[in-house]
Amino acid sequence: MSARPDTTVPSDRSGTLTRDSLPEPTSLGSRWDYRVDNGSSEDGYQGNGTPAMARDVDEVVAAITPLGCRPQVLPTPESALEVTYGRDDGTPAVALVLEFSSPEVAVSFFQRRAQVMRTCQESRSSRATVTVLRDSPDTFIAERDEHLGATPLWTEGVRRLDARVFFVAVAGDQGLGTIESAFAVSQG
Repeated sequence: MSARPDTTVPSDRSGTLTRDSLPEPTSLGSRWDYRVDNGSSEDGYQGNGTPAMARDVDEVVAAITPLGCRPQVLPTPESALEVTYGRDDGTPAVALVLEFSSPEVAVSFFQRRAQVMRTCQESRSSRATVTVLRDSPDTFIAERDEHLGATPLWTEGVRRLDARVFFVAVAGDQGLGTIESAFAVSQG
């Protein structure tokens, strides 16, 4: 028996998180705009007609570990909101903000997720190649190539700010500048 797709229309907010919790498209650089993800039965979810979509916190935690990387138990956020973007050349990007019960839980999540990525880089899994580009106490950026699908290479940035953790993922090998631009906006 196969899993049935979720036909519930997700909210455009999650807890206190709204689209304003994440960068405007111009913060990613020139030629970016919001993109609406309508979901599909193949993907197992339905969109809501807006660029912002509440995400199931358990699914998000599972989805941020690259295929083939050793999973680690990560703290579960209280709220999760995703915003999708597209550049005029068709390049997709996704931003995600996770809100935790306290800054200490957010630090724990950030540190454990960074360790998963470091370990994945060291293991050189046949299903995923991770290359760490930036590694500091509050910011972690890596390229992740899962060798599968239409867009296997993503540059992913993670930044912690108080009780929130921000993710920005950009398809292709030119995402570092986009992520750094987005994080410059989320500094305060």
